[in-house]
Order: sequence, then C-alpha cells, then structure tokens
Amino acid sequence: MAEKNVNPTDAESYHERGEEFLKKREWDKAIADFDEEIRLDPEAGSGYFTRGLCYDDKGDYDKAIADFNEAIRLSPDNSTRYETRGATYLKKGGYDKAIADFNEAIRKNPNNASAHVFRGITYASKGDFDAANTDWETVLKMDMEDSTPKNTAKEMIAITQKRRANWSGQLNVAPNLLSMALLQMCKKQLTKDFIFMAVGAALGAIIGTLIGNGVLAFFFAGFLGTLKNAIGRFWVNFKEGTSEGGSKIGSLILNLALAILIAPVWFVFKLVKRIKAFFWMHSIEKTLAKKIVPSAFSDVECLVDYMEDI
Repeated sequence: MAEKNVNPTDAESYHERGEEFLKKREWDKAIADFDEEIRLDPEAGSGYFTRGLCYDDKGDYDKAIADFNEAIRLSPDNSTRYETRGATYLKKGGYDKAIADFNEAIRKNPNNASAHVFRGITYASKGDFDAANTDWETVLKMDMEDSTPKNTAKEMIAITQKRRANWSGQLNVAPNLLSMALLQMCKKQLTKDFIFMAVGAALGAIIGTLIGNGVLAFFFAGFLGTLKNAIGRFWVNFKEGTSEGGSKIGSLILNLALAILIAPVWFVFKLVKRIKAFFWMHSIEKTLAKKIVPSAFSDVECLVDYMEDI
C-alpha cells in the first residue's frame, strides 16, 4: 500500500503517518515522522511519547526514557506515560525506578490495570512474590472492558505458583514472566486454530463424501479447514485499520480465492506452519521452565511475528 501523504506544515499529519509506520514496525520511518512532529509542535508531548515507543521497541531504552521524560514533563497527570516509562525501566532492570513510576501511574489513575500488572512483575523480579500476587489479584477484581490485563494477571499468578520454587533466589525473572504469559496466550490461540481446522476439514470431508466424490471430499476438507483463517485475517486487518478502502475487501477476496483455488495445498501449508509454531513454542517454554533467560521476550516476540503471518 502506498505511503500516506502528509501536509509538511501540519504536525498532526506527521503523527498519524508515524503511528501507521509504528504499527507496521517500521521504526526508523516512524521516528523520522515523529521528529518532524516535534519540530513543528514541540509542546504537544505526543511526538515525544510515540517516538519513545519506537526507541523502546528497538531496544534503545535510554533514548526511550529520555523521550518519556519529556512527554511526562508536558503532561504530568497522564497515568499511561508513567506506566510506559516504568515498563521501560523494568526491561532495563531498574526495578526501584520502575516501581516508583507504577506507583505514580496508579496514584494518577487507581484503575490503571496495566500498571498493577507491571508492578507485580517488578515485585516478582525482586523476589517479592507475595506483593506481586497482591497486585495481580487486585486486577482480577477490577471492572474493565479490555480483558487483556485480567488474562495476563491470571497467567502471571499461575506461572509464579508453578515456577517460583525453580526461580527462588534468582533476580530478573521479568523476561520469563512476560514471555511465559505471552506464550500461554499464543498456545490458546494455536489450540483454537487447530480445532477450527480439524472441524472444518471434517465437515468438508463429510460434505464431499455425501456428494459421492472423493476429489470433492478432499477439496471441501481443505476449503472449510482454511476458511476461518481467511476470514480471520481479513477481520484483523479491518479492526486494526492496517488496510484502507478497497484493500480491506481485497484482503478477504485474496484469501478466499486462495482457499478456493488451492484449498488442499493451502490447508497442508497452514497446518505445517502451525505445527512448526507449536514445537517452537514448546522448545521456548521448556527452556524458560528451567532457567532465567534475559533474551526470552525477544525470542517470544519473534514467535508472535511468525504466528501473525500464518
């Protein structure tokens, strides 16, 4: 898709395009746009914050924190900005500074569930599992539309109860906690995908058999087995706005066309990729259960990127 044109005198125009690049993980292009936004409107704060997100994603935590500092200076009552800087301190291993930021985020907004989740992870990294569980249990009692913090808190409680004996006395368990929670979510999604593929393939085979044609049975099995995936990818694009205008419909048509034209081959291709993801996931999980792996979260992010393409 062609890059969005910007008004060279409009800071918001650069911000909007920069956010599109950020979503696509094109960080250098995003940073260039946020640079222009800051040049045009240095007092807005949004440019510093989103540029900080780019640096954080790139692993340049010092530059990220410097930008978050400016964003907080310009908007000192924004709970999310304290939470985000705290998460960066957590990744750096600066636990006391992280807790201070999460405390401030919660003081600004007591219903900031993500700040409670991250503060719990930080406490666990310091070896204080009781304080960690208190934060996560607080999240479970909150009323919220977004279920992600609650799901993460549940995973954290389950993981620490199961692994705390192995991790006792070890610091910097944050990478393992974040990674294992993300792995559990990936595992649930992968399980759903396998179930949909199996049910679709079975229904397709039954339809083809009832028609009395073995070739059609094979075709319908492949088509229905991948139909959910084709529509699912379109729906993700539609919700996240990563496609615009006719390209949304084009995404659905392309996936459906593949499902129709090469149904059995596509079904096998998707199945093989999911099996690969399953074994990859199992390998990471097995390693994390035994020891602390500082690079774990990066490893899991690579897995998540792979799963987004299947």
